[in-house]
Parts: sequence; structure tokens; C-alpha cells
Amino acid sequence: MMKTVRLKYLLFFASLLTAFMAMAQDKGKISGKILDKKTGEELIGVSVQIEGTSIGAVTDFEGVFTINNVTPGTYNLVVSYISYQKKILSQVVVKAKETTTVNTTLEESTKTLNEVVISAELKRETASALLIQQKKNVSISDGISADLIKKTPDATTGEVMKRISGTSIQDNKFAIIRGLNDRYNTAYINGSPLPSTESDRKAFSFDIFPSNMLDNMVITKTASPELPGDFAGGMITINTKDIPEKGFVAASVGASIHSITTFKSSLENTPGSTNFFGVDDGTRALPSGIPARLQYESSSSQDKFASSKLFNDQWSMNEVASTPMNNSFQLSGGTAFKIGEKQQAGFIISMSRSKSYRTTPVERNRFNKNMTVEENQFRQQYNDTVYKQEVLTGFMFNAGWKMGTNHKISFKNAYTINTEDQTITREGHDDLLDVQNIPLVRNRYFMYQDNRLLSNQLIGDHYITSAKMKVKWVLNNNHISRQMPDFRRASTRSTYDEFSGKYYSYATQVGPNIDITQTGRFYQDLTENIRSAGADFQMPVGFLSSKSVKTDVKFGGLYQYRERDFQVRAFGYKLKTIVKPNNKYNYQKFVAQNPDSIFQLSNLAQDTFYIDERINPQDVYTASSRLRAGYLMLDQRLFSRFRVAYGVRFESYNQQLNTFGTSGEPVMVDTTFNDWLPSANITYELTEKINLRFSGSQTLARPEFRELAPFSFYDFNYNTVVTGNPNLVRTKINNFDFRFEYYPGESQLISVSLFRKDFKNAIEQVNEFTGSDATLGYSSGTNAYNYGFEFELRKNFDFLDKAIGTQWMRKFSVTFNYAFIRSEVKFDESLSTTNNAFGSRPLQGQSPYIVNGSFQFFDPKSTFSAAIFVNRVGRRIAFVREKNGLVPDLWENPRTVIDFSISKTFFKHYEVKFGINDLLAQDLVFYQDNNGDGKYNDISTNIDPTKGATPRIDPNIPNAEKSQYDNPIFRYKMGYTLSFGVGVKF
Repeated sequence: MMKTVRLKYLLFFASLLTAFMAMAQDKGKISGKILDKKTGEELIGVSVQIEGTSIGAVTDFEGVFTINNVTPGTYNLVVSYISYQKKILSQVVVKAKETTTVNTTLEESTKTLNEVVISAELKRETASALLIQQKKNVSISDGISADLIKKTPDATTGEVMKRISGTSIQDNKFAIIRGLNDRYNTAYINGSPLPSTESDRKAFSFDIFPSNMLDNMVITKTASPELPGDFAGGMITINTKDIPEKGFVAASVGASIHSITTFKSSLENTPGSTNFFGVDDGTRALPSGIPARLQYESSSSQDKFASSKLFNDQWSMNEVASTPMNNSFQLSGGTAFKIGEKQQAGFIISMSRSKSYRTTPVERNRFNKNMTVEENQFRQQYNDTVYKQEVLTGFMFNAGWKMGTNHKISFKNAYTINTEDQTITREGHDDLLDVQNIPLVRNRYFMYQDNRLLSNQLIGDHYITSAKMKVKWVLNNNHISRQMPDFRRASTRSTYDEFSGKYYSYATQVGPNIDITQTGRFYQDLTENIRSAGADFQMPVGFLSSKSVKTDVKFGGLYQYRERDFQVRAFGYKLKTIVKPNNKYNYQKFVAQNPDSIFQLSNLAQDTFYIDERINPQDVYTASSRLRAGYLMLDQRLFSRFRVAYGVRFESYNQQLNTFGTSGEPVMVDTTFNDWLPSANITYELTEKINLRFSGSQTLARPEFRELAPFSFYDFNYNTVVTGNPNLVRTKINNFDFRFEYYPGESQLISVSLFRKDFKNAIEQVNEFTGSDATLGYSSGTNAYNYGFEFELRKNFDFLDKAIGTQWMRKFSVTFNYAFIRSEVKFDESLSTTNNAFGSRPLQGQSPYIVNGSFQFFDPKSTFSAAIFVNRVGRRIAFVREKNGLVPDLWENPRTVIDFSISKTFFKHYEVKFGINDLLAQDLVFYQDNNGDGKYNDISTNIDPTKGATPRIDPNIPNAEKSQYDNPIFRYKMGYTLSFGVGVKF
């Protein structure tokens, strides 16, 4: 059956490939964009004509022109526009079935109209579109374009992001910008907001998008009135591919080998029949016959027993003798066609699917609650092995319709499915302070996560000639679901028998009361929708303009409605204690069974061994928000060198959340804040290639639904409980930036930025000590500031060609960006300073430095390219210490990541790629910095289970020496990946 389904898909894609190839034309095209050399703005109505003919085109409202059906050959282009100097571009080569791209600028004419002829310098006129956009932006921004993405071995958007200046990635999917963690950033797709993908944090998981869907990614780092006001680090905009300039079809396949995983044995739970596509076949879903929450709670023991029989009993771990290679494929195609004489339409379709396998050994340790050196002893030590299978499937369909030169409608759609199927084993010591018993644990976990995102945008761009007004509107719908069906935990435990000198057999942890942290089944369902509508208007203002002053006004508004439904259902096993020795349910004999057999349906018995539900009132919450925003901005160009964009944004934000507290009491959040957010961006053009920028603004960071909800979730990775805080308040941030930009030539940039941010009521995730254990919660009771500088370099070596008279050094290029960041959180010094809990520390997630670099070679003649990439992020706080200082800060240790890739095109249409990811494969370590020296000092752990626990630091060692060592809390073995792929494009 599965082979038949796959054959149908192959036949479908083969027919699609044939259809796309039939669209190809024998003639070529000339396309490009014309910009104002001084302002960087698109020029509308520019005439571009092939010299000596009547063949030509006129630029539209985006400054874009396309000359179709050009016979292959070499031509001169005449570019002319009223009140601008005419320009002739010679030696423009057109090839069959290809599009020649010519981007250029025009300069306003002086009293004497001159004609400019460019021939040998034509290639230098073709600047990177992304850098042109960056140069003309009102705000300070950085980004990465599709051509550089293609040179990397990155498979997901999350991996791509770490190439951008001042940006790092946590867990390969969460963005940290300028040292600020994901909750201070916001994510957009094609100009529309994206919801949070996470149930336990304010964050967007960027690994949900395949990298081949991107046209570019831009991170805007300073605010302006037309941008949303809820960010401080950066506004991340994902732009998917647009209408192609010509018909094409492309396909690629790839495979990769992971050093720790591939061809080695692994474990997995029973896969479903639709596992190939990363879609659960329903075997993990909550059985349809299970009553609703309140009905289940009041059910009789007979009904609960009947419900228990509906659950599947798949608790076995299947061994895979040789783990397969990671694999991927991608198919895309598109076309553009004319409708009559003045209209054009086109579309692009893309599908990609990848499956990866990863085995990760993890060391997890836990120490006593007190951070003083004298009591720094082991409590727990676990050795986990995580066997993960991840499937990422992406679909994209974008279509567009240009009506003449002044109107365009775009319809952009993306659907992604990202699933993780994890089988985890855990072995270790549960309570090392119990020196008489030293309990041993042997646990297993089965966790399946399904993340889906559907994004739809209808976008209109218009130019009203009579008013010289640009109009853009966007209708947006985003739907996201995050499901965790049947997260199963099974714990077994063995204690030491001091009389026999041996350990008892492992016993499954079941008893008369439910404890889902030990043994249970967990079902989580989160769905969220964002619907928004926005419009922007831009036009010149005559009464504020003169010969030396040009003024544009920009104004607009946004309405956004967001809603979330969240529900958890948690089930555990109950075992009535029976001591009769010959009874099947004799407690000691029964729990001695391993999870493969004890949870079989045949073992269930009414009133003796059955499944019951843990009812926590806070396991369900609903939330919604409404944002109404409007803005007004003046964009003025003064005396040809100054540009000042200033104005104010007004945002009215209502947030509601409904749930229950631990005692069943209603918990309701209903807040409305009205905020005026001023901003100003000033640009001074020191020379034609140098910009000086200054920016000042006020922005916000609002609490996320999950941060407010008092729902408690046991995170087995961190071995702790995560709980929300309904008393959080919004953070207000003042931002100041200065930047020097130098554009030495095509696709080249040198920039230096200085920035500072002041936070009032900063929101952070913190350790909170309650009862006898620490939990993770959220706090907004501190003030903080963040400052630093960024340096970025993108440069080729053409200057050496001029010096030594060659033409090959320009084939080499280098990119390098470095960010130096400092931040400080201030505590109330009037409170107790026990255990150094107060004073100052960095913000959660803030790194003191970020380094990204690459060295690249590309030869357009041989179509061979090679690149090496380096990334390093300074140490940062993963979880901050609790207010009473009983739990230390948890630091993430720095690691250096080196990636390498090469590619070669054969016969114009075929490309081969090879890459290495994370060549050094350094361990990822989280630790407690006992001595406060700012670096990780390791010491080996030695435990003899028959003799009790050896303290982490021997108490006989003098106190002066104890502080030399730090506590490793988590240690992940990473491994490196070798990848290779083949692609074809027609």
C-alpha cells in the first residue's frame, strides 16, 4: 500500500516536471530594477529600450522592467527618464531560455543634460538587491539573501539565521538578537505577524521553515512608526520566493551522515503508517471513546476501567540495527505569462521533505539546593540517550497578477509540518544524598510533537499617479497547531539492600496515587489563530517641500486579532496494594515487571490496576488579544544629504486569559494598555558610499499567553516544573542606535554600530524555590540595560586585482561580523544578600559576544564555489537564579561551530553539493559557575553505588580549592554531519 502511494506521488511530480519544462521558451528576457542614485527609491515610468529598435519596457511602481521575447545576442540598452541623465548600458548579453538581470541607478540631471555610457563597468552596476534595500531603509537592518543561503549547508531557516550580524540561535531554532532572547524579538512572514510556536515560551521556532523556501531574511534592529512596537532585539521578516521572471522547474535530492547516529544501532517506538510524511496516523491520539474531562472525573470505577482498555499498550522499544542516512528532496517550479498587452501573471510552487535521525547522549546532573560551596553535593545523576527522528515537510504556493505598471496583487501561501518522534532512555542515580540506599533509575520516554503552520496573505500594491501615492494593503491569516499526543513516561527504580549487599530488581513506579512525572500519559493540544488587516499610504507633501527639502508623509493602520485554545489531559496508572503472595497483583511481584509487559491490556483490572486522569484546573486555558494600531511618519530629505524620518505610533492592546488556579478558583486576566511610541531615524550621506545613521525610539515587550497562564508542566529534560505568572506586566524599552555604513562596491559592506537599550520591568524566566524543590517561572520585577557594538564586513578582493593586474582575486570574498554586548540586571539591594543573590548579572540569554565569519570562492566560468563558515557565541545565562539565591544561575558554555560547503554546476543545469556541519562537534554544556570566574572548570564525577555517593567536591579538600570546580548540569554530545546532494534546474 505504501509503495503504491509513493508511486502515485512520483508519477504526479513527474507529470508536473514535464508540464513545467513545456513552458520553457527559446528566447530570452532582460529584466531589472531602476533606482534613484541619490535616494535609493524605485523610479516609476523609466523607459528601457534596446538601442536601434522599438523593443523596450517601462518600469512599474516597484521600479522593475521586463523585456520579453528577446532573440539571443548582444545589445545596448538605453535608459531614460525625464529630468534624469540618460544612460546607455552596452554589451548586455542575452541567452536562450535565460533572463539577463540588469539593475542600475539614474542620477538627476544638472543644467546640462549629459549622456552616460557604461560598458566594461556593467557588472558593477548590478548590486545586491538586499544591500540596496538595506542602504535605503529608514531603519537599521541586516539580512541574508537567497544566493548566500544557497552556498551554506543550512537546511532550515533557524540554521540560516546565525549567519546574520549580531544574531545567534538557541537549540537550532530560537533567535537571540543583540544578546536579547527570543521573547524580545518578533517574527513576520511577508509583512504579516507569526504566532508563537511554543507552548512554554514566547518564541517562534524557525526550524519549521525549509531554507529553500526563502527569498531573503531581514532583521530590522531599530523601530520606526510603520513597524510594530513590540520588539527590542529585532523584527525578523521571512520573505518567501516571489513570481519568477521566467518558467522554470527544479528538483534536488540529498542525504547526510551524522557521526554519532548513522549506521549505528538506535531505538524507536512503533512508527505509524504515515510516518514517511511526518503525520501521525492516529495511533497516538486520545482514544475517541474517552469521556470529556469533567465526565471522566465523575466516572465510576467500572467506566474508568472500560476507558483504560481503549488506550494502546505500545510501550516497547524496538531496536534498529543500522540507523538510516538523513534524506531530503525538493521540487519546485513556476512560470510567468502575459495577459493581453499590459497585464502579467505568474506563480511558483514548491514542495520539500526531509527526514533526519539524531542520537544524542546527554549527561544530566542535579545538586543540592544551596549554592554555598560547603554543601555542594550531588543529588541526582542521569545518563540519557535521545533517539530522535524529525520530519520537515513544506509546501508553498505564491501567485501574482500585475495589472499594467501601477497595480499588483499577490497571493502567498505556506504550509509546513514539523514533527519530532523521540525515544529516550535514562539510567542513573536518583538520590545520592541517601548514602545507605542510593536508588538507581531506569526510565523510558516516548515523546511525539507535531507542529503545523498555515500562512496565507493577500497583498495589494498600488500607485495612484495623480496623487503620486503608493498604497499597500495586507490581509493575513496564520494558523498554528502544536500537539503532543501520548507523551508516555515509564520509570523504574531499584534500591540497595544493605543486608544482602545487592540491589533489588527494578520496580515500575506505580501505586495507589497518580504521579505522571514518574509513570503516565500526557496529551497536549494547542491551536492559535492570528488574523490581521493593515494598510500603508505614502505620498509627497507639497507644502512641506521646497528646492532643498523633499517631504513624504507615510501613514497607516493595523488591526490584529489573536486567539489561543490550550488543553492538557494527563493520565496515570493506579495500582491497589495487594500483599497476598499468590495473587497476580501481589505488589512486589507485579511492579517487578518491566514496562513492556506491565502495561499490557491483559493486566488491567477493575479497582485494582487501571488508568485514571489527573485533574488540574489550570490544565486548560483560553486566551485572546486585540491590537489596534495607527501611525504617522514624515520622511524628509534635507539639502540632498540629510534624511530624517520621524513620527509616532499608537497601539491599543487588549489581552485576555481565562483559566483556574490550583484550588479551582477562576483566574482572569483582562488588561488594556494604550501606548504612544515615538521614534526618529536620521541618516546623513557623508559621501555617495558612506552613511551615518542615528536612531532613537521607545518599544514594548508584552507578556505571552503562556507566561501568564498558571499551567504547570513537568519538563523531563530539565527535570523541573514550568509555571506561568498571571501578575506579569509589560516591559517598556528605550532604544538608541548609531551606525556607520560604507558600501565600497557590488554586494560589499563595512559597518559599525553602537547601541543601548534600557528596560523597565524586564520579563525573564527564573528559578523559583518552592517547598523542597526548584521550579521554573517568570518574573517582571527588575530593571535592566543592554549596550554594545557590532562590526560587519562583506568584501571581495577585487582591489588586489587592480594592484597586481589579475582577474581572479575578485572570485574570493569574506564576510565577518562581530558583536560585543554587555547587559546588567539590577536587584533591590535593600533585601538580603544571602548567597550573593543580589547585586547585578547579565540578562537571561544575553551573550557577551557573537562571532560569524565566512571565506568564500566562486568562479562564474567554471561554476565552482567553496565556502567555510565559523560561528561562536559567548556564554549566556539559560535560567537565572531565584530571588532568594538558593538556586544558582545556569550558564550555557560557549562552543565554536565550523561549517564547510562546496558546489559545482555541470552542463548548465545540474549541480552537486557537499557540506560538513559542526566540524568540531564540541559538547554543549550547561553549568553552575561556582567560583564566578566566567569560564567552565570541569571535574570528573565518580560514584560507587555500593559505597554511597562521593560528593561532587570532596569535603576534605580545603575551601580555597573547592571553588576551583563548577557543576555541569547538562552535557550534550553533538557530533558532526556530512551532507551531499544533487540538483537539476531547467
